[in-house]
Amino acid sequence: MNCEFSIRTARGLTLVELLVGFTLTVLLIGLLFQFLIPALKISRRTTLRAEMQQQATLAMREMTSELEQTTVFGTSISPDSTVVAVHPIVEVSQNGRRIYADHLVVYVFDEERHEIVRGIWQSGGDPGTESPRRLSSQELSGIDSQLSKKRVIVDEVAEFELTHSGENSFLQLPLLCKLVLKEPEESGSRQFELVRSISP
Repeated sequence: MNCEFSIRTARGLTLVELLVGFTLTVLLIGLLFQFLIPALKISRRTTLRAEMQQQATLAMREMTSELEQTTVFGTSISPDSTVVAVHPIVEVSQNGRRIYADHLVVYVFDEERHEIVRGIWQSGGDPGTESPRRLSSQELSGIDSQLSKKRVIVDEVAEFELTHSGENSFLQLPLLCKLVLKEPEESGSRQFELVRSISP
């Protein structure tokens, strides 16, 4: 009697019990993946979208801030709006005289790389600190190769333009800055657009 009891308790699982256990495990894993994978994709998409919006907002804030640190006469815009040069005011004296920086801050929209690059431009001579420097469209066209301290401030840019209501090189306030970012295709290819009115 004792021998029979010990044999029954020491016995392993039957084939039917193994199959039932395996089937239940596969079903549970399948259900988990059915809900888990889409949830992870949505979470990743949401994170990418939030990062893109934050990057665009920070870039727009930086450009707006620097454009507001000059006058209309210290702002140069290329005819196709892909290059913007800003001659920033660094100080205003007690008698109200403006003193300009010894360099220009330049933003270049690289359409092939879909990014906006910020750099510093200094000509061979001092651009002048007494009055603002405006660059001609010819100077703006080849300025990308002359920049120092270049850095990408935003990527995934679908469209960038800085417009005004004036004609040709005569800038009229307010300036309108438009920045459109496009999400990567795996994120759904949505666009995020920022528009700011700027009055330097």
